[in-house]
Amino acid sequence: MGGNQRVAYLDYARVIVALLVIVGHLVTYDCRGNGRMYIYAFHMPFFFMVSGMLHKYKGAIEWRKYARTLLRPAAVFIGAYIAISSVLFYFDFWDYDAVYHRPMPFGVIGIGIDQVYVTLKGVARGTQIANIPCWFLLALFWCKAMTDVLEKNKRYRYLLIGGGILLFALMYKFNVLYLKQALMAFPIYYIGYKYKNTIDGFLNVKFPVFVMIILFAVFILSARFNGRTSMSLVRFGIHKLYSIPLFYLNGFVASMAVLYLSSLFKERQLVINAANSLVTILCVQMLFCYTVKFTIGWAEELSLLSFVYTLVIASVILVLCYLIHQILYKNLPWIYGKW
Repeated sequence: MGGNQRVAYLDYARVIVALLVIVGHLVTYDCRGNGRMYIYAFHMPFFFMVSGMLHKYKGAIEWRKYARTLLRPAAVFIGAYIAISSVLFYFDFWDYDAVYHRPMPFGVIGIGIDQVYVTLKGVARGTQIANIPCWFLLALFWCKAMTDVLEKNKRYRYLLIGGGILLFALMYKFNVLYLKQALMAFPIYYIGYKYKNTIDGFLNVKFPVFVMIILFAVFILSARFNGRTSMSLVRFGIHKLYSIPLFYLNGFVASMAVLYLSSLFKERQLVINAANSLVTILCVQMLFCYTVKFTIGWAEELSLLSFVYTLVIASVILVLCYLIHQILYKNLPWIYGKW
């Protein structure tokens, strides 16, 4: 595939999976059926793999760039979320206990301070924070930095990889700054980075639809066997022996299936713009998802009818987040590391 087409299929894939992420956030954790489980089995591995495919090593470890383009947006959107949600909690539009499983403090300022405390503690321990999806940006920061470290020190690559595996094992009982999630994500991120040209070549087949169907079938069977997973909670699955390889297999197979699907479409400027809005979509969606939860409720199962209904709501949320991005990027580009 040519350069423009390659970008096109990555853009389509990212928008499709971003939509599924919102769908997953509009479904209750204990929903009936396996729909939510299938989404969670691959959506975050997909984004890490594609982020790796888009990674460009420039001969140095770009700490400042990654802090500016990842940590700064995370901090801004978490702060904005706390400010807005504190008002919504105070006027009982949202249920504080349902979100944080703790009594609601007194007053808007008290609610805000408590959310700041929860977030600081969550970041320090790599657990729950206000505006939960922002954990991805922190983990992505580590993945980008670790990739640069490996590329800068190629002579010690395998030693560094071994050290990372050992560190992950030692962090079995603790976590800090979402480093554990980053170490969990790094294998598939690095595969995306190291083999992006190979992955691109795999998409040049005569019957992409047939390959896509086979991959989705393999993924559904394997994901069903592996059970529930969660990258934010560092859960590989339900099997102690098989879950780790199955987790990465499912993430890669389903990601490739989505890429095959996306390769069928032609480039569209709107899709490109939506793909460039993913940071905002990631960081703003929960304001709308929780509003849906505390007004009309989240889906309790993902039957065909409820999936279509949830997909429509998710599409509206995605469009609203896209429009918010256009406003913010035009008027406050510093949020995204632009000057």
